Amino acid sequence: MKTIWKKQLEIFAEQIIQVPIGSKFLSVHMQQGNPTIWFEIPNKDYNIVLAPRKIGCVMTGDPMPWLEAYYISTVVVDDVTNIELPSFVMHFYEVVD
Repeated sequence: MKTIWKKQLEIFAEQIIQVPIGSKFLSVHMQQGNPTIWFEIPNKDYNIVLAPRKIGCVMTGDPMPWLEAYYISTVVVDDVTNIELPSFVMHFYEVVD
């Protein structure tokens, strides 16, 4: 049976996260002020093996430094309750080395 999991991300240009082998990235959205990635795992099993996956993040207008990357999601950060914080847009990719 497939299951959907999530993991909080940092706002870094690149980061490595550990996810079960065979996971499929679905989307990234803000949750409780943090970018969070949702992914589908092939089965919920107590013998799950984790594998490292590289996630890249670029802001709108910035160059993409990767030769091969697969789009996951775009996240708009716009806190209308705090006019001192600027709005920005992040684009998340899975980076293939």
